[in-house]
Amino acid sequence: EQHVLEELERQAVLVYTPSRKVSGKRVVCYDDRYIVKLAYEQDGVIVSNDNYRDLQSENPEWKWFIEQRLLMFSFVNDRFMPPDDPLGRRGPTLSNFLSRKPKPPEPSWQHCPYGKKCTYGIKCKFYHPERPHQAQLAFLEEASFITLCDAHGGA
Repeated sequence: EQHVLEELERQAVLVYTPSRKVSGKRVVCYDDRYIVKLAYEQDGVIVSNDNYRDLQSENPEWKWFIEQRLLMFSFVNDRFMPPDDPLGRRGPTLSNFLSRKPKPPEPSWQHCPYGKKCTYGIKCKFYHPERPHQAQLAFLEEASFITLCDAHGGA
């Protein structure tokens, strides 16, 4: 399906990692570093089941980025399935995780005991159903999706 890869590259959705041939052997860069660096620089999401442990210890900023912006996944009956809660039970939803401007999760577990009389405003840690919520854009409009492949065809 090379034509699909070429189309994705043309749309800047897919980026090949650099490689070259030296004395008949293919020399490739360390593609994990390339993936993390590009995602970090573009504030993207890394879609991988790799934990990048070696790179986490290499750069403290990358450590935080990998912990917060790594989206693991599985395939179920040939269906791509990322988790609905990529950072765990108390973390953001998938659409919020993929958003460039994630909004904090609503504390829907407990309503504010003061209700409309609450004077804490936006600093109140309880849920206020009477307060208007910001409209959330579809995550496909805000998310940065980049697929990286090494030059010899791996994904």
